[in-house]
Amino acid sequence: MAIVISKKKVQPPVTAPDPMLSEFAAKIDEVGRLEGPALKVKDRIKKLQEELKPYAKVQKELQEIIDQLGDPDAAIEELGVEFKIEAGIRGTSRKVTDMKRVHEILGDELFYACATITLKDLDAYMIEPQRKEVITESRSSRTMKITAR
Repeated sequence: MAIVISKKKVQPPVTAPDPMLSEFAAKIDEVGRLEGPALKVKDRIKKLQEELKPYAKVQKELQEIIDQLGDPDAAIEELGVEFKIEAGIRGTSRKVTDMKRVHEILGDELFYACATITLKDLDAYMIEPQRKEVITESRSSRTMKITAR
């Protein structure tokens, strides 16, 4: 005959939540768990960005050459041995050059209503000769598309 001794199972004590825990402790912990793998990815990205530097340098040099070619309002195409480049027309960039003159032209009330002055605002309230006094325009870079020949 076998003797059976029964043991009471010991339940772990129920503890109250730690009052020192942040109300967003779960988010803190999640970020902590993900940080290690994320740092490894960031390191890989940094190395890949280093590998891209020669490309970015040559691409910038090509952009400067292309921006100087011919009529800025005409699309162009140039041929390489292995590739060709198609470049669109140059865009236009503008900036305000004389904010005091803008203020004089618009007057106090309208000037302060447009306190965060955008070029769109200036276009809406100034006529062309006035805009020419306070805005300079310069051509922006061309769009480029490189394709195999």
